[in-house]
Amino acid sequence: GDIAGQGSTFLPTLACKCGAWGPALTHPEIEFKETFIRSHPDFFGRLAKLQVHMEDITTTPKPTTHWDATYDMRRFLGTDDLAIPGQFRLTRTLPPITRTGAQRRFLTICPPEGGGPHQYKLKVTALDD
Repeated sequence: GDIAGQGSTFLPTLACKCGAWGPALTHPEIEFKETFIRSHPDFFGRLAKLQVHMEDITTTPKPTTHWDATYDMRRFLGTDDLAIPGQFRLTRTLPPITRTGAQRRFLTICPPEGGGPHQYKLKVTALDD
C-alpha cells in the first residue's frame, strides 16, 4: 500500500510542501496481504464495497477529514487491475461511488511548516452490501 507502515511505501504525490493543501492526483492504494486472503477465504465472496475514512487527528478542535469515500469493489473485481492472482487491492485510480462520503478526493498530507508532527488515522471498512 501507499501509507507508510510495515511493507508499504509513501508516494510523494500524496503529500505537499509548504502547507499547499489540496486534492491529490490519486488516492492511496490499499492492498490486502496474501496472508489475510488465505485466512479469510469467504471475504471476497461477501465483499461488495470498501469504505475509507482518513483524518488528521492532530487538528483541533476537531479532526480534519482527508479522505472519506466508498468504492464499489464488486463492479471492478473482474478487471485486470484487481484480478491479480494472490492479490486484491483498491487501486490508486479506482473512482469512488458518486454522492458517498464527505471527502471523495484524497486531500494531500500537508502539515504547516514548524507546526510539529501530525498524526493521521485511517479506517477501512468492508461492506457486504
